[in-house]
Amino acid sequence: AFKNCKKIEKVIIPASVSSISMDAFVGCTSLSDVVVDNNNEIYSNDEYGILFNKDKTKLIQYPAGGTQTSYTIPDGVTNIDSNAFYGCTGLTSIAIPDSVSFFGEFVFSGCTNLKNIAIPEGVTNIEYSAFEGCASLTSVIIPNNVTRIGTSAFNGCKQLTEITIPKAITEIGTEAFSECEKLTNIKVQ
Repeated sequence: AFKNCKKIEKVIIPASVSSISMDAFVGCTSLSDVVVDNNNEIYSNDEYGILFNKDKTKLIQYPAGGTQTSYTIPDGVTNIDSNAFYGCTGLTSIAIPDSVSFFGEFVFSGCTNLKNIAIPEGVTNIEYSAFEGCASLTSVIIPNNVTRIGTSAFNGCKQLTEITIPKAITEIGTEAFSECEKLTNIKVQ
């Protein structure tokens, strides 16, 4: 829909919209505000212009051009859509509540200034390219319930020096830690 529209700053979603593609806003680096008509039965936004489903259990899109350096995902969110934080270069930290049990592909990809993140215990899979290109990420603790780390999950995390992997891991995808030039310590617990 709006993919790679670098100059769009605000999107207004009318009541009639019933479907938004998971990559609709990828590359919209100036987008700072998503406003949903109050009569829309599928979508809503919060005071920061972040797009959610109507009952705010799914975070769909954090505007890549937002001015915040840190963001706390509200309690009650259970899913974070693919590409939700794609290219959010202004964010240095994101707090994810324990209510989150799923996040999609490319979810934090390209968050080049993201320094730390704690993955909640309810997450069981780190999806394809979830943290790809998070060049400032220094350490990650993967919770005990995670059984799969997808292809290119941490590819290009150039500052990643250590990672803790649970014993429950059954699959680590191709190039999951490719180009992690400073990775010197992998702990399995």
